Amino acid sequence: MEIKKVCPEDFEQFCNVSAMAFIWKVDMSKESFPEKESIYGAFEGDTLMAQVELFGHEAFFCNRLLPAVGIGGVATMPEYRRKGAVRGLFEHTEALAEENGWVLGFLYPFSFNYYRQFGYELVMRTLELSVKTQYLSAFERNSNAEIYTGKNPDELHTIYNRIAANTNLMFCRTDDTYFIKEPYKTAEYTYIWRYNDGTPGAIVTYALDREQRTLNVKEIFFTDRQALAGVLGFLRCYDAQVDEYRFLKLQQHSPLLDMFGEHNKLGVSMKPGAAARIYDLEALLKANEYPDTHGHFTLLSRDTLARNSGAFEVEYEHSCAQVRRVKTDKYDIALTAPAAARLLLSGEAFNAGTVTYLDGVETNGEAADFFRAFPQRNTFLCDGF
Repeated sequence: MEIKKVCPEDFEQFCNVSAMAFIWKVDMSKESFPEKESIYGAFEGDTLMAQVELFGHEAFFCNRLLPAVGIGGVATMPEYRRKGAVRGLFEHTEALAEENGWVLGFLYPFSFNYYRQFGYELVMRTLELSVKTQYLSAFERNSNAEIYTGKNPDELHTIYNRIAANTNLMFCRTDDTYFIKEPYKTAEYTYIWRYNDGTPGAIVTYALDREQRTLNVKEIFFTDRQALAGVLGFLRCYDAQVDEYRFLKLQQHSPLLDMFGEHNKLGVSMKPGAAARIYDLEALLKANEYPDTHGHFTLLSRDTLARNSGAFEVEYEHSCAQVRRVKTDKYDIALTAPAAARLLLSGEAFNAGTVTYLDGVETNGEAADFFRAFPQRNTFLCDGF
C-alpha cells in the first residue's frame, strides 16, 4: 500500500470511491477536479482503495488563531475495507500535521467510536430551535439591516471574524463560502444588521420555505444582546408570511435560548456536532488563556502521537503560563488523546467529579488547578468541509 496525493489523472477513481462510500451517482461530464483541498489516497498499484480530503483552516482559540485542518471525504471501496487503508491515511495526516504546523484537526464523524481510534472526540453539540412567529413580538421592529450582494466583502469578513474571535474553535473566514453573494439567484439571503450609528453588530443568513411557512435561519452571529435583539426585530419583517422561525444550527448554550421568556413554547432539539483532535498539545497549552491566580499542574498525555506523548508541567499566573516537558511519573491528571480533546477544547468546564464519567481520564486528587485553567467557554464550529 502506498499513500500519495490523488492527481487529476486519478479523478475518475476518486469519484467512484466517493460514490461507493456516500451512495451517489457519478456523471463525469458534470464533475471537475477539486482545486482547493489536498486529496490523499491509499493505492494498491494503480488502484485507489481509499481517500481523504484535507482542508487547511485557522481556528480561533482564546482569541488567537491556531493552524488547523478539516478532514472530510473519508471513503473506502467496499472490497478494500478493514485492510488498514484509512489508518494509513490518518497516520499520513499526522505526519502532515507536524509538517504544516497544524495544532488542531476537525471532522464530522459517521461514528464517534470509529474515529476515537485516531484520537478524535466530540467537542461540541448543536441545537435546532423553533419559535412561533408570535413570540418574536417581544423584539422591536427595525430596518437597520443591509442585504449582502458580494460588494465590500472585506467588511463582512471583518465583522464575522471579530465575532468569531470570541468563540473557541470557530474558523477564520476570508471568502464567501457561507455567505450569500447572489441572493436573487439563490433565494437565500445574508444581511448585516447595524446599530443606529451604522456600526455592524450582527450577521444573519436565511431562506424561506413558502409551503411550510417557515423562515429557516442557517447562521446567526452577533456581538451583544442589543445586536441579537436588533436582528431578531429585523426578521419580524416576515411575520405576515411565516408561522415559525427555525434556527437550524446553534451552539449548545446559545444566548438565543434566553431571549424568549416562554421556554415551554420553544421547540429545541440537540445533536452531536464536530469531533476534534489535538495534533500539537504543547502549542495548545501555550495558547490557552490562564487565570490571574497562581496554579500548577502536571498533565500526563497518553497520546499515541509521539510528539504529544509524555508529561507536561504547566505553571500559570497573571493569565500567562510556562509550559515545559518533563520526565516524571507523578501527575495531576492523565489523558488519552480523545479525552484531551474533550477536556481542553469543548469548553464544558469539567471537574474531578464529572470526569469520572468519561473514558481515558485519570486524576490524582482534585487536580483543581488543571480544571481551573479550562473553564466553561463559548465554543462553536459551524463550518463544514
